[in-house]
Amino acid sequence: MSSSSSVSRFGDWDSTRSSRRFDELSVEDRVSREVAGRTLASFSVADPKYQKLEECPPDKIDDWVENFPDHATHSEVALFNRAHLKEVRDMSDALEVQRERGTLEEWSIRSLRVWYRAHYLWVSRRFQVTRSYSIPRWERRFHFPGIIKDAQDKFQQDLHSLAHIFDDLAVGDAVEDRLLDAWYSYADHLELAMKLFTDIGMMLLYSYFSYDELCTMLADSDLMMKTIQHTHAIGAVINCCGVQVFRETILQREAAHIGVSWDGFYRERWEDYCENVAGHIDALIVGDPAYSNPDSSGSLRTSLVKKISKIALPDDVVPFTIDTKYQIDERYPPNKLGEWIEKSATHVEDSAWVRANNAHRIECWTMKETLQFVASRGDTSDWVVDSIKKWWAVHMEWTMSRFKTLREHTIPALEMRLHYPTRLVEAQENIENQIREVADLVDELKSGDDVWRLYDLLDAWSAYESIAVKGLDLTEPMSIMLFHAFFSIRECEAIVKAGHHLVSPYCIGAMVYHGEEDTGAILQLNSIELEFRLKEYKDASAIHLQALRSGEPPRKGQQGKVVKFLSMLHDSLGQEQASSA
Repeated sequence: MSSSSSVSRFGDWDSTRSSRRFDELSVEDRVSREVAGRTLASFSVADPKYQKLEECPPDKIDDWVENFPDHATHSEVALFNRAHLKEVRDMSDALEVQRERGTLEEWSIRSLRVWYRAHYLWVSRRFQVTRSYSIPRWERRFHFPGIIKDAQDKFQQDLHSLAHIFDDLAVGDAVEDRLLDAWYSYADHLELAMKLFTDIGMMLLYSYFSYDELCTMLADSDLMMKTIQHTHAIGAVINCCGVQVFRETILQREAAHIGVSWDGFYRERWEDYCENVAGHIDALIVGDPAYSNPDSSGSLRTSLVKKISKIALPDDVVPFTIDTKYQIDERYPPNKLGEWIEKSATHVEDSAWVRANNAHRIECWTMKETLQFVASRGDTSDWVVDSIKKWWAVHMEWTMSRFKTLREHTIPALEMRLHYPTRLVEAQENIENQIREVADLVDELKSGDDVWRLYDLLDAWSAYESIAVKGLDLTEPMSIMLFHAFFSIRECEAIVKAGHHLVSPYCIGAMVYHGEEDTGAILQLNSIELEFRLKEYKDASAIHLQALRSGEPPRKGQQGKVVKFLSMLHDSLGQEQASSA
């Protein structure tokens, strides 16, 4: 059976049609489309060049027709393809609207970035599932055409290029040639890859593997979970086909296999997608930021500022001046908040404790996104593994040293006057346990590892990020308010200063690097130490994160004279303090 004599499983497609006029395509793209057209016209599953084993002939298509009549339109592959194409076409419309409106505003840049990050996350992950897991299993029975892999590589390269373009957008920019050309190239390459994949690749799959064989393969390899985990993939599928069709057609078939229902997982994924992804497309097309979720942000610092301004106290913490259930000794009542509020109405937000928490949050968020970039590139080369390990070493050192200081110094000091809530201790312990789990995976990572070692790390990191943020949100501001209620400003400063030397110097560097401009003043650092700690953190940590995000090895420059002087001065001061102690 050839594709020329059967209905296309992809839909209408012409090798001379694209998102742009044929004469606007590059020479390379024109040739690719012409070759693809000839390949599709001559394709036949019976062609012996595809067959690997005589005992596994391409004779299974009738089994699919009998067991799954609508496999061409309702299989997982077809559903994800349609969702992918819908997102691409929706963004094409949104970009055209933005071009007509003129320059970009802050809200439109935020919506573009948030939407693209969600899109990039699930489609690049799906690509790696197909390339690293699915195709190698299929190739046990047939030769998977190289022309399909080449076409897939093109749109995957487009994804990476677009990520940089979206990141570089600035207020006042016009949606002109660079972004639109890159987006339309992506759309063209994607349509071509999907046409080849569905009308050749999937036809070979359905011919060489029976329905039951493929179901068993999917179950054994857990491919579906690998595709959708920590992404908006399911939400994109439901958004594409519609809730009613999904529930009445697709979900009914899936429920027969795995006993799932709409309420719960699928409803949550759908609502999450509508709130945090689809709304941004609506906002861009309508031209009204009210259609997007204002809590979603393309800027980590912007979302951080919003979070700080919305700190809310748990009910059992307020008001301290009345509730004495935390009090141990009548000599030390929780009556110190007035002094703190008089000094600053934002004494909680301005505390070093919150600034360290914010640095922790930002590193969790940025590394999660960075690992996605690295995994989607499928790169486990020497420098990539080395940068992951070096960045992680710094992150683990300063976060664990901080938790150790809290556990062995700060909390015992608090417990001399108050009952420190057990649930706050447990929240910190949960974060530390998750850090250790991530550490094991990082330690095991080696150059040349399979790409799924990166995805295993990403999944563990995603769990760590979730637990860390929830734990930090729980303990903050409760811990700080307890601290400030039972201890005066002078007493608090003495406790903090006594434990300062126990925390890794990278903690200060992270707080300054990720913090607001006044972080140095809050930490009471002089300009020399501030500059030294910042440079120290950049060289040990930030340089590796930037390299991993860009895909280029870190640049290792020589230390300048000023930095060398600061290093020598710092070392000498440290020796002087040690000798005086």
